[in-house]
Amino acid sequence: MTNTTMVVQSTPGSSGYLDLYPERKMSFFKNPYVLGLAAVAGIGGLLFGYDTGTVMVLFLFISNTHTN
Repeated sequence: MTNTTMVVQSTPGSSGYLDLYPERKMSFFKNPYVLGLAAVAGIGGLLFGYDTGTVMVLFLFISNTHTN
């Protein structure tokens, strides 16, 4: 019976799994679908926040003009 052990040098906090199977590594910046989806979601969030602020200011202006 032979007892062999395999030592994998990996970074601290890593299980070393991706060091054994490098073909399973995924980069989000090389995937155009993920990058485009993140860009559209980010721009959509910024526009939604801007629109919400604009509408709230408009509501405050309308409520101030109708109370006088």
